[in-house]
Amino acid sequence: MDGESNSTFPSSAASTSIEVFEQRSPLLVERRELARESAGAGRRRGGYAERISVRMRPETGRWFRLVVALERMTVAPYGLEGGLEGTRSQIERWRGGVTMDTAERVIEVNDSAESVSVTTAGGGGYGAGTS
Repeated sequence: MDGESNSTFPSSAASTSIEVFEQRSPLLVERRELARESAGAGRRRGGYAERISVRMRPETGRWFRLVVALERMTVAPYGLEGGLEGTRSQIERWRGGVTMDTAERVIEVNDSAESVSVTTAGGGGYGAGTS
C-alpha cells in the first residue's frame, strides 16, 4: 500500500464542501486536487500533496489576506530505506499573467485577476525500487 495522501484545506474544515466554503467567504476555489507528481518513488510510494488555487470573487469588491502555515518549504520530506524524497511545499501567485514563487506566509490579494496556489509537501517513498 502506498502512503496516505494529503487533504488539509481549509485546515479547520477539511471536510467542508467547496460550495459551502465559497458561499461563506469572498473566495472562488479554482481547483483542489492531488498533485500526482509530488509523491516520492520507492517500493511504497509516498502520499500525494494537495494543491489548491483560490482567487477573490470579482463581485465582492473586497480584498483578502491568506495566512499560510506550511512546513517543508525548504527541505523536502525524506524517503526511508532507499525511497526517494517527496516534493517541497510551494506557494505561487499569478498576477497579470506572471507566475511568481513566493515564501511569504501572509499574502494580501486585492485584485480578482490575481490568484494564489498552495501546494503541500508530497510524502517520501519507502524502500528501494519503483512504484
